[in-house]
Amino acid sequence: MGEQETKLLTKALASYLEQAKLTDVSLITRLSQGLSNQNYCVRGCHPSYDGESLWVLRVNSWASSQICDRRAEVANWRLAASHFLAPEVVYVSPCNRFYLSRYYLQLQQYNWSALSSENGVSSMTTALTNSLNQTLRLNSYKSQQLGQTQPLKLPNTLGKSASAAIEEARLLLPLLNGLAKLPEPENKMPVDKQWNVYHHRLQSMFAKVTALQAHHCTKAQVALLTKWKLSYAKLVANIEQIEAMLRRLNHCMIRQQFSHRDLNPFNILLVEGALKCIDFEYACSSHPLCDLAAVLASHSLSNEQRQWIIEEYLANNPNLNHHAGSAVSAAIDLYWVFAVCWALQMAFDHLIKQDEIEVNIADKELQGIEGYLACAEEYYQLISNP
Repeated sequence: MGEQETKLLTKALASYLEQAKLTDVSLITRLSQGLSNQNYCVRGCHPSYDGESLWVLRVNSWASSQICDRRAEVANWRLAASHFLAPEVVYVSPCNRFYLSRYYLQLQQYNWSALSSENGVSSMTTALTNSLNQTLRLNSYKSQQLGQTQPLKLPNTLGKSASAAIEEARLLLPLLNGLAKLPEPENKMPVDKQWNVYHHRLQSMFAKVTALQAHHCTKAQVALLTKWKLSYAKLVANIEQIEAMLRRLNHCMIRQQFSHRDLNPFNILLVEGALKCIDFEYACSSHPLCDLAAVLASHSLSNEQRQWIIEEYLANNPNLNHHAGSAVSAAIDLYWVFAVCWALQMAFDHLIKQDEIEVNIADKELQGIEGYLACAEEYYQLISNP
């Protein structure tokens, strides 16, 4: 980050903190979590809390705002927080530009966000957040480095009893069941509607990418546009398979329910012995298997843990019928299909704005776009029999 860019960012963050009524700020450090928005941990005082505390300042990106209903995001976040399933949001800026919420330090032995599976979450983070692992010091604020946790995985359950393996996954079930019992959100997004929204937007993007390839672009930009088209072509080639997933899911649903839709380990915190979730950008009323699928797809669980969670969740969910068990695999596949769609949209929105390719795009930005395309390719490989 250049000196001028750092000064502009410093000024913007200082303005945000003043608007949020955060005072006596002694630390601001950029968090590595968050693949589209920018997150900062801030130490200071806020009227909602007696004394100094740690806070998360989240600055929403333009790209993620293109595919997110911010009004619904805040409403669903507050709904979950009112049932102790999410941290309280203490400030929302006009036009939802940024949010302020409590920060909960995740100790190394309890760092839930490190319990990611081998199947994409870890490399996704490597591809997109290496450049974020830096501390930002603002003006004369005291600099204090937050303790960093080392990567941690769930212990290997081979040789353990089934009951011991199940115990390690027991924290996930109350979170899943708690979200399922929340009142149904106003914003409704059935999985087939979500696919249609993503597909139509990607079709429009494909047409723009094709048109822009004929314009004057750098070699790096041409390469990225070509990669984008090839990745999109893979998705289109499997539309019949995706439609089959949707039919299986519709066949097992009685009614929709509150769905977070992105319960990967980086969106889950362990607080006082219970799990809370963050990042409600995609929360809505949707299919009852969405959150179960996200957990099964992105958490490092043994076969025993997976089977136990599936059986317990399905046995106690009134919104699913007896076909649900056979549809779980389709829900997991659709999770990765939507992840591919997300990555392609993020890559496009960082490369092309207002129907024009960024002329003076920085090398760092190009690397970020490359990272999104790498994620799309990896997610695609995780779909069954693509």
